[in-house]
Amino acid sequence: MATQAHSHRETTHMIHLETLAEQIHSASENESFIALAALVQEKSNDSARYLIEAYLQCHWRDTKIAIIKSLGRNGGERAVAFLLDLTRNQEDIGLLQEVLLALGETKSPLAATYLLE
Repeated sequence: MATQAHSHRETTHMIHLETLAEQIHSASENESFIALAALVQEKSNDSARYLIEAYLQCHWRDTKIAIIKSLGRNGGERAVAFLLDLTRNQEDIGLLQEVLLALGETKSPLAATYLLE
């Protein structure tokens, strides 16, 4: 019974994260900002995964920058790995600058090593 309750909470939580990720693409800038802030508060690999998916689906530069900053505040392993991937073949210097700043914000030893190279 406890396992079933835990599974239900986990499923409900994942649905909540998915809903937040969808709201990132809202026409309302305020709704998008609230969704990003809520995903950042999670500071989990799951929330990082939804932020990454939102980034990959995004066509708007301002939203991509907001997601990059959110991934930096998330600081999890998945977020750091994605940010490091973004540094490769990045033709948009402004986005690259945001990625480098976000990597610094993660306080990850791996990110620090990359930034010092």
